[in-house]
Amino acid sequence: MVLLFTDVEETAQLGARAAARELARTRRGPDVVINLEARGTSGRAVMFEAGPHSAALVAALGDTPPVATSLSDEIYRLLPNDTDFTELRASGATGMNFAVIGGSARYHGLEDDLDHLDLGSLQDLGNTAVSATRTLSATDLARIEQASEATWFNLGPVLVRYPAGAVLPLAVIAAIAVAAAVWYARRRRALSLRAAGRAALTLPLPLLAAAALGWSAWQALLLVRPAYALFHLGDPYRTGPAVAGLLLLTTAVVWLWVVWVGRRATAVDTAAGTAAWAALSAVVTAFLLPGAAYVFTWTALGVAAGVALAAHTAERSAWRSAALAASALPCVAVTAPLVALLFPTVGLASAAGPLALAVPAAVVVLLPLTVRIAAAHVRRAVVGGAVLALTGAALVGVDAAVDAPDGEHPRPVSLMYALDADRGKAVWVSEDADPHPWVSHYTGDRRTDSLEKWSPALAAPPGACSPALPLSPRSPVPSWTRCPTRARAATAPCACRCGPRGKALADGPLRRHHGRQGRGRPGGRRARGYRHPRRRRQPAVHRLGVEMGAPPRRPAPGGHRSDPHRPGHGPPGPPAGHDPGRGAARLGPGPAASRRSHVGPPGGRHLLRQPPVQALTTPTRHQRKRAASMSSNPNSAEGATAPQELRLRKAEAADAAEITNVFLASRAAAMPYLPRLYDDEQTRYWIEAVVLPGSTVWVAELGEKSEIVGFAALDGTVLDHLYLRPDVRRQGIGSALLATVKESSPHELSLHVFQRNEDARAFYERHGFTAGEFNDGSRNEENEPDVTYHWTAR
Repeated sequence: MVLLFTDVEETAQLGARAAARELARTRRGPDVVINLEARGTSGRAVMFEAGPHSAALVAALGDTPPVATSLSDEIYRLLPNDTDFTELRASGATGMNFAVIGGSARYHGLEDDLDHLDLGSLQDLGNTAVSATRTLSATDLARIEQASEATWFNLGPVLVRYPAGAVLPLAVIAAIAVAAAVWYARRRRALSLRAAGRAALTLPLPLLAAAALGWSAWQALLLVRPAYALFHLGDPYRTGPAVAGLLLLTTAVVWLWVVWVGRRATAVDTAAGTAAWAALSAVVTAFLLPGAAYVFTWTALGVAAGVALAAHTAERSAWRSAALAASALPCVAVTAPLVALLFPTVGLASAAGPLALAVPAAVVVLLPLTVRIAAAHVRRAVVGGAVLALTGAALVGVDAAVDAPDGEHPRPVSLMYALDADRGKAVWVSEDADPHPWVSHYTGDRRTDSLEKWSPALAAPPGACSPALPLSPRSPVPSWTRCPTRARAATAPCACRCGPRGKALADGPLRRHHGRQGRGRPGGRRARGYRHPRRRRQPAVHRLGVEMGAPPRRPAPGGHRSDPHRPGHGPPGPPAGHDPGRGAARLGPGPAASRRSHVGPPGGRHLLRQPPVQALTTPTRHQRKRAASMSSNPNSAEGATAPQELRLRKAEAADAAEITNVFLASRAAAMPYLPRLYDDEQTRYWIEAVVLPGSTVWVAELGEKSEIVGFAALDGTVLDHLYLRPDVRRQGIGSALLATVKESSPHELSLHVFQRNEDARAFYERHGFTAGEFNDGSRNEENEPDVTYHWTAR
């Protein structure tokens, strides 16, 4: 048994990554990891993630079971969060991830310390970890590798578990049980299919209403207590009254729905409609999220049994109410722990989730109270629902009234100190729109909409990469190496940055100091403005750290070279095809490149999920007409001859300043409608540290002084940039640069252009490029619709 204490978890889990490397080198058999986290200061120990072969792992929790559900394991796999266990699991180990998640208002704050830690929570976490360790240490770990996956959940003090192979059969059995119960009730004339269908079709209404109440309540709380928005996870210190009030509001909504449906349906009809939804959900989740199917499976089985028993009794009999009440027990038993777990996990800001989950339980609990609601009693029932709603709203208001900041519950603020070690420059910055005077004392008028623009999450690329090398404006630019975009190599964890098209750029001496980042905690949402990489689901997408007050160490403007589709590419890359120079547009790779590893400009987001808005394989009639008119224009560059004194050559590092001037001047003249996202120094640094070392760059020179008047950058088959100085447009220089690029990539090319850049698009179409995928602008930093162009040699 090895006890591992890791450091720098928040910065890409560098400590765990180093440990995983050593673990891979010395491994002689299977390794099981018990990882302990804290995303708060109180509450029960929660086992929120399990590694492969979970059936054998969960069995070790039998003596001292924590709060545990396979549903959290399924959800956590979909989230962009990482912990130290992420790195160890990627190295080939399995295990379990535990955490304390209550009291998240203190998370990453001054009170996130031992003095404010609930000793009962610490004891619970310790008891659980020690018990599991003892059980596993007495187990032949080789047998764990032969175990299957499992479903598990708490049922009071017992941890129920069964093999994952039983999930689908149980879901099918539940569906059959519901169908059989409906058939039996119909035969006994205790059920109307039309009424049951009406109940089933309208059940989404209370679900949506509960979710809307959760969202509306949070917005109302923000109006009263704007400081709530500053809490790291959207959950203030004292949430008890608000949670109770929201649950009462949800109960009122469900009650009013039951009353409305009950005017034309019996309780058996409504129960049958609810059971049908549960059975359908059980089968669907058994395929998509097997660990979550148990919630619906056992609900469907319980309600089906209640429908059958109720149908066997007389309509007005007390036994019918008893049968329906008993049918609610399985639903409440599996749902109530989840609702209690989700509220501290997602916080009041996302209360819509647990409230929607509470609706089915509220339905099956309230049904026995209304075996049949007579029309004369509807008004009385509505009044009861209104009283519940008013009570709930009052409790939410009480929460806002009593949860005022004080010495023990301070108001959170946003404040970051960062040091640029290379330049000896330090700076304070805040993202608070209306900062507290205590913050302004340090920051002055320095603000940022997103702290990520100042200090993006430092993440290593998946797979092997080069050793860490220094990167600074004063040191030579390190060489680039290929970074695999598939699963991380188990034997070669390393710290490096991913550049365009899967290239790795070695880490530099970057330092960041910030107390609100919010990575690596179970189910935790990140701090406002943060967006973290999802290494497991999107291994090709990564970020690179930035030091405050220094030029960004990611491609600043100019755009993220290989994928101008999404935020994070800095200024849209190339000027539109620039011979005509007037259309500086963003050039980049084709659709496949958009999912490759890369470096983007500061503050960029790197998650592309939506497909192109439109896909065309041939030019439209409008495009062909425009291209023809441009080619007939005597002032166009099509027929222009490049000046005799024009010289094309490969770019050198010393050309960075002139290339930057061309880039800035061309963009300003060709695309004045684009926002200026980066200053000149950031742009120059991006040209020097990213574009020149990462691409094949040609420059065009004119005159006796050999002034650089244009440049083109090629990355594989992707034309990333083609820019001309505004005063030399329409002289054939762009065509000459493009011809040189085609000679280097003689078979195919692709690039991106903004749709508004008519001249640039016409230029590329004249040179044989075809419009392909159109996008609405959601994938680029400027939110400007763009289009991908392709060229293939004939």
